[in-house]
Amino acid sequence: MFLEYEPLCESDQHDAIVFAWTAFWWLNKYPEFLDHLSNRFQRQSKKDLFIAFNLRVANNQVDERP
Repeated sequence: MFLEYEPLCESDQHDAIVFAWTAFWWLNKYPEFLDHLSNRFQRQSKKDLFIAFNLRVANNQVDERP
């Protein structure tokens, strides 16, 4: 599952990965992916409408699920 997004993280073309509220179900269906993002990257925003992770800043803390 993580193989598809890894090249995005390693390239200099992308700074963040953002999930709109319409995709929150996907994060709930695949909690291991959310855990992976939360463990690896800093969560920039957790709002009712979107969740964003900064792909340039490493993080070692796990945040709450959406």
